[in-house]
Amino acid sequence: MANLIPDSVPNDAPDSEKRIFNYLKSDPGTEGWTVFHSLGLSQRGVKKPYGEIDFVIVVPMQGVICLEIKGGGVSCKNGQWLTTDRNQITHKLKKSPFIQAREGMLALRDAVNENVDRNINQCFFCTAVVFPDVESPPVTPEFERDEVIDVSELGKQISAIIESKIKSQRKRLGWIKNPSLTEPSDIKALTKYLRPDFELKALRTARIRRDKEDLVTLTREQVQFLEGCIDNPRCLVKGAAGTGKTLMAIEALKMKSQEGLKTGFFCYNKVLGGWLQREISSLELKDIYVGGIYENLVELIRNSSFYSEYNSERQKTADGKPEIVFRKLIPHYAMEAIMETGEELDYLILDEGQDLIRPEILDVFDIWLRGGLQKGNWIILGDFHNQAIYSEGLKGSALIVTLENYTSHYSNFKLSLNCRNTKNIAEATALFSGFENIPYRINQIEGEPVNRSFWNRKDDLEAKLLDQIRKLLGEGIMPSEISILSPRKFSDSSASKISEFAINDISNSSDVIPKDNEIIFSTIHSFKGLESPIVIITDIESISGNYNSSLLYIAMSRASAYLSMLMNENVREELKAVMSKAIEGYD
Repeated sequence: MANLIPDSVPNDAPDSEKRIFNYLKSDPGTEGWTVFHSLGLSQRGVKKPYGEIDFVIVVPMQGVICLEIKGGGVSCKNGQWLTTDRNQITHKLKKSPFIQAREGMLALRDAVNENVDRNINQCFFCTAVVFPDVESPPVTPEFERDEVIDVSELGKQISAIIESKIKSQRKRLGWIKNPSLTEPSDIKALTKYLRPDFELKALRTARIRRDKEDLVTLTREQVQFLEGCIDNPRCLVKGAAGTGKTLMAIEALKMKSQEGLKTGFFCYNKVLGGWLQREISSLELKDIYVGGIYENLVELIRNSSFYSEYNSERQKTADGKPEIVFRKLIPHYAMEAIMETGEELDYLILDEGQDLIRPEILDVFDIWLRGGLQKGNWIILGDFHNQAIYSEGLKGSALIVTLENYTSHYSNFKLSLNCRNTKNIAEATALFSGFENIPYRINQIEGEPVNRSFWNRKDDLEAKLLDQIRKLLGEGIMPSEISILSPRKFSDSSASKISEFAINDISNSSDVIPKDNEIIFSTIHSFKGLESPIVIITDIESISGNYNSSLLYIAMSRASAYLSMLMNENVREELKAVMSKAIEGYD
């Protein structure tokens, strides 16, 4: 039996082609042959259309014959060739089937001669038109009888018919003394060119970008939240990392600004604040304050008569005591500026609210917001259990108690579906962070596996980090799609040892948009509230304790599509213990 490629004929193939396919498949005389069914031809010049050869048959020692199959009735009137199908519908052919077959054969021969790296350009190529339902048309100067296989011949073995056609054409064209395809390697090379076997796995680049696109959607849960905000003047929205809090906050800002309300949208983190300002600037909203809370409060002070006094006090206390500036001076002078100007907000939105529920900041909001926190209109969004790293140890209910010292009447909402991270990242984040209960519902976008790599020495860590970057960039990832996060500042991090690629440290910057050729670096603290398609967490030396597990949770949950973790060997045992405890809790 011949080697048929493909080994079956499609269901939608014409019945005439199915019959020829089965003749070739069942004839023992085709042993050692290679048969290609429906071989496509690419465009050959401006005037040559794309084409197809019904069968290309490779016969060892003899050559290649191309078959054009014309089933049903056949006729030619006034030089116009026509076929009639089983439903008695007549179809006009653009050209003679013999010209069609010959053009396809010549195009194939030229392509083989140009592209196959073996000495088979002396291979004999010929053609035949098969009429499986009718006898041969009258022979004319357009074709020879050995270029036809008709219904009367198909009663014989098809292998004998084809061999006789090749032999006759070889003799007629003077090729009788020049054997073709004498070596198995010749046939192998020809087969590899005409229809090679291959497997192309989806590039990680494509998978990562596809996953990222799939994750950027508004969930039904989030839409319900927006609808709820319309009817409730004060809303506390709780949700773990990745549940879409920032996205919802931006949507709420758009809604309230379009209602004509003067709205403040604040976060604690300077880097996140800079990102929010850039994201929202394109929306062309009016009467809004957006960004990091301290940057906005300082701007209020700058526009008041208290700026000189504030500046003088700040210079006195800044040396070695920056916490006094942030905990006392800025809030105090901001309240003075608000009372002096009579400035009021109609609506207040706090993102990463767990970092802003501090008495000195709530005092400011209480006089800045019309009606205060008790009666005013606001939305506070936060992860009050898992990301409260700036709240001096207060978490969960303790933070809520602090808020309720200012307001007692508000509506509670909870976002539970993780719509930022792929399934693999979300599950690993919950496990590695040691949570007794997974803090969100996990979506079904599988994504790339989380990469874990362990190191002993600092030079080993640096080599592994460099290798990770090289692999990602080598697979087509843009440098700007990669963020390196560390619990250490840049100068103390392994990332500072990388000189092969441009790395932009944004830890103390409000400019978080890298150039295309720059990789982002940030401390985990500064990257809080942000996200990146690809995150490499480096310098991990311990995950034990509440603070370290919170940092790990924040860092891992920043990755939307691909996550890599570079951990000290000492972390292996800690990781086993943390994961074991978490898994027991899930059970």
